Amino acid sequence: MSSKWKPRYGQLCQGLFAYLMNERKPGGIYIDVGCRDPYRTNNTWFLEKTLDWTGISIDIVDYSNTWTDRTSTFIQMDALVGDFRTIYKEHKIPAVVDYLTHDLEGDGDRYKGLIRMPFDDYEYKVITIEHDAYRGYNLTERQPQRQFLQSKGYLLVAADVRSHAGDIQEDWWVHPSHISSELYGPFISESQKFKHIFKFAGYNINKLYDKDE
Repeated sequence: MSSKWKPRYGQLCQGLFAYLMNERKPGGIYIDVGCRDPYRTNNTWFLEKTLDWTGISIDIVDYSNTWTDRTSTFIQMDALVGDFRTIYKEHKIPAVVDYLTHDLEGDGDRYKGLIRMPFDDYEYKVITIEHDAYRGYNLTERQPQRQFLQSKGYLLVAADVRSHAGDIQEDWWVHPSHISSELYGPFISESQKFKHIFKFAGYNINKLYDKDE
């Protein structure tokens, strides 16, 4: 791994959100679907490198040759056809997972991948899922994602999180049976840039995120 890469909090500081919602716990468990590059564009490297979290990272692209400095398990898999239930059982994933980050590419693929996951047997304390509504994916991604997750008991905390450039990119969810309102309440927002979400919640992340890195 090149020494220039520093642990990041995810493209929109999603890892930091998951960490705070989990009461800053070390050694958490995550599932990263559509993980992409193991370092620069990855939402879980910060959790793994800095806080000893571990889990499963999945992508249709084979990153195994560049995954050598990661401790999480990398699995090359098409999330639209792969068997999540078997993978969870093989890797002894607990019934309550601390964090799910979900980001596939293609109009409608995030929703299709999401509903294939074993929600009847597993719960996630925190979910961040990209919908790219700025690309016009409202009917194929944002709306069906929200209907599905709400039907499973999840609460939409930060709706339409905007990127540094201002693009409406994703939603942040919690399971209210696992995350208290004292934790998620300050993050309730709609159509805000991710930096502003943290600022309004009382966290200055300017020193933690460098868009040119």
